[in-house]
Amino acid sequence: MPKLFLLSMTDVFTVPGDAMKPGMVYGHRQKMIHSVGNTGKVKFIPRRGSKFTGIFKGANYGIVRLSAAIPPTNTDKPLAPGMGLKFLRNGKDSVDLVSMYDVAGQPGDWNFFSHDFTTHIGPSTTTATKALGAKFATATDYIQVSGISDFATYDQNGHKESRPKIPFKLRFAPHSNVNKLFSKKIEKNNAMAFTDQLERVPSGSTLWSVWAWDKPVQLGGHETMIGSLVLDGKLYKSKWGDENLFFRHQKGEDDVKHHPEWKPYFPAYKFWGMCPYQMMMNKQ
Repeated sequence: MPKLFLLSMTDVFTVPGDAMKPGMVYGHRQKMIHSVGNTGKVKFIPRRGSKFTGIFKGANYGIVRLSAAIPPTNTDKPLAPGMGLKFLRNGKDSVDLVSMYDVAGQPGDWNFFSHDFTTHIGPSTTTATKALGAKFATATDYIQVSGISDFATYDQNGHKESRPKIPFKLRFAPHSNVNKLFSKKIEKNNAMAFTDQLERVPSGSTLWSVWAWDKPVQLGGHETMIGSLVLDGKLYKSKWGDENLFFRHQKGEDDVKHHPEWKPYFPAYKFWGMCPYQMMMNKQ
């Protein structure tokens, strides 16, 4: 954690390519969080009738990395699972997003697939995660949001959408066939057991059904299933994946540029982790 506060957060949002930024003198930028996990190939299989554009129309060349945000521990919140997801695009940089259940971890459960992941996570609740949030706030006001407008702007062939249809946020619901492969209890006092379990997920498994909100619920938004994220191969433990593979974060501000009417419903750090709508409701 001390090293993290010496790094620029701007790089997380701006560095091109799929590898960690080279160091000033030698080596490369280090991963201070989500530092250990499993990496594999995935496809996004769209559901018929989905209205969203770009990658959401279907994509065959994805890379997923499933990791723990912080070292697993024998506490009331032992595991903090999260996902980095990228899709390759012809003639364009890859498009990436990150999602998870909660930055502080999930209560009393070692099953990586026990909870839904989302691109809009809850506010920080611990001293460590609040400090981390303050650090991210040096680069974006929307520290709880992973922007997804780039996913809808270009398809996998690199073609730009003339009228992109962008979801407000995504929810990844674990498939029951994958969920049952994992134990809620720690295996043989092995805090990294989740990486062994991930290796046992069969190729071709549907990892998540993907759900999307078309707009904020306060504006009459609805959530619909838009497709599935399917594993294309196996989930491997990878030193290069842990140390070098880079997932660029997209700023929530980018989504707001497309839909300014969404701004009040994006939780903003400058409002102490609460959007104006939430602040107004709390006063009533």
